[in-house]
Amino acid sequence: MKNRLSQLGPWLLAATVLTVPLNLFVSFGRSQAYIHGLLSDYLLAKWYLSDFFIWAVICLGGLVTWQKTLLRGPFFKQLVSVAALMFLLVVQSNSRPNVSSWWTGLSWLSFCWLVIVNLQPPVRTWWQTPVLKKSLQLALVFQATVLYFQWFAQRSLLPYHWLGESNLHQGFGLATTVWQGRELVLPYGTTPHPNVAAGLLVGYAVWWWLLARPVSIKKVLGWGAFLGGAVFLTQSLSAWLAAGLAISAGIGLQSSTKLSVKSQRFLSKLIMIGYGLTIGLWLLTPMIVQQANFAWPNQTSLSRRVALGTAAWQTWQMQPMTGVGLNQSVKAGEVRLRNHEVVRFNQPAHHIGLLWLSETGLIGISMLGLGLWQLSRWWKNAAQIQRLQLLMATVWLWPIAALDHYLLSLHLGLWLLTTSWLLGAIKLESPRAT
Repeated sequence: MKNRLSQLGPWLLAATVLTVPLNLFVSFGRSQAYIHGLLSDYLLAKWYLSDFFIWAVICLGGLVTWQKTLLRGPFFKQLVSVAALMFLLVVQSNSRPNVSSWWTGLSWLSFCWLVIVNLQPPVRTWWQTPVLKKSLQLALVFQATVLYFQWFAQRSLLPYHWLGESNLHQGFGLATTVWQGRELVLPYGTTPHPNVAAGLLVGYAVWWWLLARPVSIKKVLGWGAFLGGAVFLTQSLSAWLAAGLAISAGIGLQSSTKLSVKSQRFLSKLIMIGYGLTIGLWLLTPMIVQQANFAWPNQTSLSRRVALGTAAWQTWQMQPMTGVGLNQSVKAGEVRLRNHEVVRFNQPAHHIGLLWLSETGLIGISMLGLGLWQLSRWWKNAAQIQRLQLLMATVWLWPIAALDHYLLSLHLGLWLLTTSWLLGAIKLESPRAT
């Protein structure tokens, strides 16, 4: 029975890969999602189409891995500890009860449970099945094709209820650029924003490369040109930086398999130094952006990030121990925005460190410390190639984490964030070159 159920797993996981990028959802809690009479999309509680498949994978994975020993084993302890911590983060908020805050906590729980279930031996093999790899390829081709169509046609491919596309016919509130004297709408794909669409392409490309490697140079160049053009059209600086780091890490990981043990150790140290510098730049990004704003005061993208970051910092100072609550930084930070242009643009802080701090406070920082402790235990027992795989799977996240907020604030972002760390931790078998 378990074997038959396990055969269904890769198909459910493939369906998740394909449906998470679709911005199709049912919202509720609308009455609590207004700020000064304006509806804030970030304060809506949303049940996405992909949530059906996420919970199906969680339930099926639990069934095929369920044993009596789990009640005393590390799997059960992980489930209980994650559930307790996430529940604490939801109820710790001193703000008024909010549907969006509770729902965000439940969403975080679902992704944490998804990771834990997929780390178990019977389930983690689902990621290396042909159907899963094909689903990643299909998602990449589909999303890139939609991006190309939207750019050249300057309209949505289909109405919203088909793919979840934004309405590109309306001019107000859309991301635009000036090209050869014309103002053009940037392509959104089936995601809520061009930056998110670009991040999705980079993330899925990294996942596919990890699962399919070693990949022939010819195929890498072909995919790189096709996907790179789509990422370029989104004008997403964070995605460009993410792609650059992913390519560099991929070259390092690919080279390490052909080197001697001594050379592998030297290369590993270089990669670790580069990874550490990347994290250091992530920590310093708010100060770098602030200095850049002094140099180019007319750049609204910089002034907005500075204002939102300052508001998040001041919001944390209101409630340093607990933060203002999950998904509540937009509402709490709004009163601290002094720039009237940014007030109309009110969004979460474009730096997930500041965003996490403002919403969860020192309790959230303590939770991250616990996660780092668990990661250090895994690192000590991991093989050299496994460590490099983790770095490759996650290094591309840091530029996005430094310049945007969607890795924490959007459903698709949480999927990219958690699954990247999952694929870095899973021991993958290297197939023949494709």
